[in-house]
Amino acid sequence: MSLPSSSERQVALAMAGPGENAWYGMSDEPVSKSEPEPWPSNEPASLQECHQRLLAAKERIKPPNKFQPKYSDADLLAMRDEGRVDHRFMVWVTSGIQKDSDGVGYTRANGRSTVWTAPFTMVEDADLDPTLLCAKNGMNYKPEQSYTVIIIDRSAPVPRSKEAITIIPTFENIGKLGGKEFSSDGISDNDSRDAMTPEFNAKYKKFFADFFLSVKEKWPLVFDEKIALKFSETLGPVDGPLFVARHRFQSQFGANQKFVGNGLTEQLAVEGQPGTNKKYGALEVMTLENNPPKIAQRKAVGGVQVFHIPATGA
Repeated sequence: MSLPSSSERQVALAMAGPGENAWYGMSDEPVSKSEPEPWPSNEPASLQECHQRLLAAKERIKPPNKFQPKYSDADLLAMRDEGRVDHRFMVWVTSGIQKDSDGVGYTRANGRSTVWTAPFTMVEDADLDPTLLCAKNGMNYKPEQSYTVIIIDRSAPVPRSKEAITIIPTFENIGKLGGKEFSSDGISDNDSRDAMTPEFNAKYKKFFADFFLSVKEKWPLVFDEKIALKFSETLGPVDGPLFVARHRFQSQFGANQKFVGNGLTEQLAVEGQPGTNKKYGALEVMTLENNPPKIAQRKAVGGVQVFHIPATGA
């Protein structure tokens, strides 16, 4: 019998229960190593392998070990420049519990739906740790909230809209898409593109902070277009229309005030985890479509794996 490879040993140990030998002739006692095993360089071949790799990642970050990112900022920038949007396995992290009757992503009243995902290979290093996953995706973790992590197999035969569009949401890419999508909403192509620039995005962060205070920090009111339009009138004839256009990217596409604009998520620092002290977390991939398939439809063809992470307290 051939001996298991190092990666096989890692997965087997991660899956073993207390006191069990995960492989014939192996001990489940922790092995002291100066350097961790190399991360898998290949993409998973199945949802089952995705789960196994998460279990292996769980072992890597089990205390007293620390989180160690799989990719450096330079690695992520290089992969962004490749421009790939055809990764087979994508991960969506969202607050709350998603039901089988829900879709993946957020669907607005007009039927427009967007989902912001990251390739599995770029987030597997965080396991299913909600603190690390949120930080990697530029989200502020809230222990009083539950979370849902969904792994999507994009090769599964799920009925899809022919109009579905997938992009890496850089300022240029998302501005161009907004120019097409928002023309029927009365927003010009020029305003869409001009609103999605690094220069105006810096202004929008300040404008949004003021707007948020003006609605007394009540999120439902943030997306009331009449209230947003009224606020824009205080910004003058140039910035006002651009605020309306930029705010539409937030309400309709999900590009909020933290949007980086270079195709990568902002990596947030986690206390006690020095490996999170970097600029970027993962590649962003945004899919826009009308009436996307429900989670139940994806499950029916083996195209999704759903993990519910309960709240841990206030």
